[in-house]
Amino acid sequence: MNNFLELKNLVIGYRKPLSKPINLSVGEYGLTGLLGINGIGKTTLLKTIANLVKPFEGEVLFRGKKLSEYSIKVLARYITYTNNIMFRAGMLVSDFLELAFLPYSSFPEKLRDKKIAYIAEKFEIVDLLSKRMEQLSDGQRQLINIARILLQDTEIVLLDEPFNFLDIKNIFFVLGILKEFSLKGKFIIFSTHQLRIALQYSDFVWVIKDGELLYGVPEQMALNNVFDNLFHTNNIIFSHKEMDFQINQNHKQYKIQLIFGKDHKRNMWTERFLYRKGFQIVSDAEVSVKIDKEYWFLQTKKETFTFKDLGGLSRKLNELYNISNNC
Repeated sequence: MNNFLELKNLVIGYRKPLSKPINLSVGEYGLTGLLGINGIGKTTLLKTIANLVKPFEGEVLFRGKKLSEYSIKVLARYITYTNNIMFRAGMLVSDFLELAFLPYSSFPEKLRDKKIAYIAEKFEIVDLLSKRMEQLSDGQRQLINIARILLQDTEIVLLDEPFNFLDIKNIFFVLGILKEFSLKGKFIIFSTHQLRIALQYSDFVWVIKDGELLYGVPEQMALNNVFDNLFHTNNIIFSHKEMDFQINQNHKQYKIQLIFGKDHKRNMWTERFLYRKGFQIVSDAEVSVKIDKEYWFLQTKKETFTFKDLGGLSRKLNELYNISNNC
């Protein structure tokens, strides 16, 4: 396996170090999620790999050469980075996409137009090509910016919070495209605070924690408890079941028994409903909820209540346990 990216005793930072020495070699293409708390150095790391920020110590190598040995224009053919979207007033979307070809001394016009047409169709932005950038929503501009980065066709793609401004549909839409491009021979790394997305769709995960860069396949990282205590607080815990962070509700003051039915979906959402309301599900509680294919039955010592929806069950639980909030 030939390593195309190497971090050697790399310490990131500006006036002071933000990390311990990092030693990492990358020889596999794929989609990588970069995780860490605010201010831990995710953006600084990406900018250092892109040669936009000088290492505090150590070095970054691409194909065995220090980044400083490449000219800016040549390096831009291999590594690209983006976070902020910058454009001049009145710039058309088509002109913005053409910025992807700036690193190349000469690029055949017909081939350029063909590539722009391909990426516009891939991102479903063909109808936006003739519009001015300032006419678009933040989400549309984010889509176009990611399209431009991929159009630059570099081996390493560094995306800083690429899902900002995107709705759920477009987050998964972009994830699918990033996954597709990574399989064609690209190392794509994206920083994000959306842990579940990173764990579900990344081939690899990088985590900056306590000044160290931890890395591996997502499942092994979870097994190694890398995400536990990531925020150094007792108020937030990592749920291995949900693959995400949750408010720590181990202090739940209400106990209830849950009797599952045959409908997996109803079981799952009822369990989540009770968890959200602050209930600890146990096997020996005095009050129980039974799930049927059409109804929910709330059984107390004195009475059984029947509900057609969780809203009704919620109101009755509020009444029984003096819970102040509604559904």
